Amino acid sequence: MWAIKRIGNDNNVKPKYLISDQGAQFTSSEFRQWCMENNIGQRFGAIGKHGSITVTERVILTYKEGCTRRILLPISKNEMIRETKLFFDWYNEHRPHMTLNGRTPNEVYYHRHAANAKPRIETRQKTKHSTPCAKPRMCIAGKAGTKIKPHLEFLGGRLHLPIIKFERI
Repeated sequence: MWAIKRIGNDNNVKPKYLISDQGAQFTSSEFRQWCMENNIGQRFGAIGKHGSITVTERVILTYKEGCTRRILLPISKNEMIRETKLFFDWYNEHRPHMTLNGRTPNEVYYHRHAANAKPRIETRQKTKHSTPCAKPRMCIAGKAGTKIKPHLEFLGGRLHLPIIKFERI
């Protein structure tokens, strides 16, 4: 709900529906009331049907594996919200997704040019611009054989949230 409040208040954008399982937190009268007050419909995955909310379940699993199992969980609610926000900022902005063909959710949502579709830096000396083995096919930026220097950063200083950038040297 905090994400919808933040995004909705900032951009006047909110979802038409929330898709979830039928857990007690989503079927409670308080949550149903909140959905009605915010004009958001509820949709539930089919009971016993594998894959009916696959994308949602994958996000939850990624959050568990990529965040909550890699840090000491904060005791305070505000710190937990802060850690969750950091994780999803990284997840949406810096982590390529297979289901989005290597794009990030923010590239898709904000209609930005995908980083994996930009001309690539080619470090191999004898590679031609039309090499058939490079996937996805794209132009080479500059000359083949470019030397690069990797830079490794961590979002919010969190070691489980890496950001890798390359610089030409």
